[in-house]
Amino acid sequence: MLPNPASNQISVRVNGTTSVRLINSEGREVRSLQPLETGSQVITLDQLDVLPRGLYFLELQQAGTRQLEKVILQ
Repeated sequence: MLPNPASNQISVRVNGTTSVRLINSEGREVRSLQPLETGSQVITLDQLDVLPRGLYFLELQQAGTRQLEKVILQ
């Protein structure tokens, strides 16, 4: 995931069917992408500069697994 810390957008490489959610520190979803059903690709969450600065979590769900990555918006 790049860049981190971020200001306007973040990009992450995914493989296979993957759903993506950006969650704030209170556990609320602030951005999401429906499951992507293609092979390996880089996806971008943009226009993040409208969100308050702080700690967020990027959640990737794929094939029954869930991965959380910390993201700092500045």
